[in-house]
Amino acid sequence: MAYSLCISSKGNSANNNNNDDIVEANMYILRERIEEIKIKELRAFYEGGEEENYYGWNYETEYDENRHKRLLLAKSFEVVSSIGGSFGFVFIGGSFLIYLLSLLLHTQN
Repeated sequence: MAYSLCISSKGNSANNNNNDDIVEANMYILRERIEEIKIKELRAFYEGGEEENYYGWNYETEYDENRHKRLLLAKSFEVVSSIGGSFGFVFIGGSFLIYLLSLLLHTQN
């Protein structure tokens, strides 16, 4: 008796095409929405001229020297405190180890 094994596979080409169509439709909607937002931003910027009407990025128009100095001082303090903390940890840890070593040596005598 001879047995024959028949294996068949079904392609997913219909399912892949459906997924591709959904992705393309979503991309189309996203492109349309981006264009709508760009038009709204331009219209609000040119018609209103006020900052609260502008929907885009709200960059500061002038350089604030006091703010820059405060940020620089804060970052400098952060660096100095981390360096000081590291040195303090090393000195305290070393002192503790020297204390334990001397205690160990005195208890053996």
